[in-house]
Amino acid sequence: MQEPVATAPEPDTEPVIGVIPGLTRTKGLMQIETFCLVVTPARLVFSLITQAMINAAVQQARADAKARGEGILGQVGAQMAYLDILVERYQTIPVEETLAEQPGNFFIPNAQIKKAEIKPVDARREEVGHYLIIEARSGKYQFTLGGVHPRDVRELLQEALGSVAK
Repeated sequence: MQEPVATAPEPDTEPVIGVIPGLTRTKGLMQIETFCLVVTPARLVFSLITQAMINAAVQQARADAKARGEGILGQVGAQMAYLDILVERYQTIPVEETLAEQPGNFFIPNAQIKKAEIKPVDARREEVGHYLIIEARSGKYQFTLGGVHPRDVRELLQEALGSVAK
């Protein structure tokens, strides 16, 4: 009897389990890249967030607030939720569209991940911030969590990765 061949999910049917916004990593000496992490049952998809995308999300947040009848203060306050707009978008568009959006987008197949761990930036003070460290066959990836509670990230990764998520 022949073993079944593992195939990638159909692009338009790959479900999104969740989205983790605001991951950052340093690139070069003084540059920082920001990503949204799209978690699926088959892979972790890292979507690079550009300034143009942030600007468009901020404008959409302002327009939505204005459409709800909010004044200028309400519109300015709504801008702060631009990451929510990006998260909502990544939850609804096909994963392949997310990957094709920017040249810097990439994915790691879940089956190739050896360990995904959340560690405090400063081991003595957990409130300072946290790193997400992913060890995969392709290498080691380190991101700083921003605006997301580490417990929520851990739970989402455990849902997709099982016991390799710590």
